[in-house]
Amino acid sequence: MKKLLILFSLLAIFNFSSMRSELLMSNPASFTNDYQVALATPALTPTTITSSTVTNKRLRGFEIWSSVGVKALVYTLSNGVQSSSPVVVGGAAPGMTFEWIAPYPDFVMTGNTGGQDAFQIVATNLNSNNAADIHVVFHYSSN
Repeated sequence: MKKLLILFSLLAIFNFSSMRSELLMSNPASFTNDYQVALATPALTPTTITSSTVTNKRLRGFEIWSSVGVKALVYTLSNGVQSSSPVVVGGAAPGMTFEWIAPYPDFVMTGNTGGQDAFQIVATNLNSNNAADIHVVFHYSSN
């Protein structure tokens, strides 16, 4: 009986692990890594970092890094207009990276308005004394 319980436990773990990877993984088409940087962001000041114009794209994830603490609010732009609420909120301690991966491919998408459709991060330098560069890499795809 004990061996049977162990076998069922192992099967449950294996099936859950397989299911999890299937939910989070899909083969993206036209996958793009878009590096952007905001140079010398003043202390305690927000700055806007925008991806290249991308129509009908899915944000698969992003990383943000700075030598100072940083707060990040992620928005979408539709025809150049920022969404009213952030779709992701996060941040990182000085010298650390905040990495966000979409829970599923259609979690954050841009449209096709004919204007500027993009992903945008409003990043705030949380250091009270020093200006700093803030680096972002957006990862997006067609599907």
